[in-house]
Amino acid sequence: MTIIQMTAPPLPHYIISGRDMIASGNAHPSRRNLGVFDLLYVIQGAFHIAEEDRLYEVGPGEAIILSPNLAHQSIKKCEVTTHYFWLHFHTTGAWRHIEHHELQLRHSEIDYAHISTMEKNPFTINLPIYTKIKHPSQMCEWLEELSSLGPLMHQRSTRWQQQLVFQQIVHELSSSVEQETRSQAAECAELAAAYLRQHYRDSVTAAELGEHLNFHPVYIARCMKKQFGSSPLEYLHRYRVHQAKLLLLHTNDSIARIAEEVGFQQASYFSTIFTKYEGLSPRSFRLTYH
Repeated sequence: MTIIQMTAPPLPHYIISGRDMIASGNAHPSRRNLGVFDLLYVIQGAFHIAEEDRLYEVGPGEAIILSPNLAHQSIKKCEVTTHYFWLHFHTTGAWRHIEHHELQLRHSEIDYAHISTMEKNPFTINLPIYTKIKHPSQMCEWLEELSSLGPLMHQRSTRWQQQLVFQQIVHELSSSVEQETRSQAAECAELAAAYLRQHYRDSVTAAELGEHLNFHPVYIARCMKKQFGSSPLEYLHRYRVHQAKLLLLHTNDSIARIAEEVGFQQASYFSTIFTKYEGLSPRSFRLTYH
């Protein structure tokens, strides 16, 4: 599978869309250098198209995203009348093609526990060039809604509403990539991370975590190291530090009170861990913004 990987922000943005049909015996038009991404979603029938040296048969409930800088050529006439939606979108951010085996959904790069509190933190959106849509009826509803908004472009709020609907489509497409890359190990790591986030104020032990997830603590640690680049304890510490940073910025609570609030029993240990990950003490961090 080839994937379109985009850096966000900025988010990909909707341009225009519509609904069309290809009569039996005709073919989808061939084009090159369209300048925008072209999403095609088939409702009924099928068409055959090639992008460079990749050949696709796009059938009911399937979608293809044609790239703006490549040639697209019809390779076969439709055997039955084919109904489909088309949607043009683009991004002003960076994007590239990658192969499925290159995809690394390492949450350590984008996870909320590991990002800086006050800096911009770009992330990636992975869109499949060709995929079977998991919720076809929902996809049709979104595309129908976009079509119905077309005549209302004279209203100031319409463009904003179009972008909101389009982002739901982007999320649906991106989810199909994540679903294919998920493994039992990834699921175990994500369940462990969720539990640690929910109970970061508590004293969580490896045995308790293993009992809750019904996995051996050693296996959980291995999964989290692979998925997030850290052990459960390291993940917990980093998330506690992140929560502490928010409290240091948005409250006037004492360092000791904040340490207790985020799950550290001793303020001195909290300061040691905070300094380890942030390079400065909690007090110095607060003074940076006060």
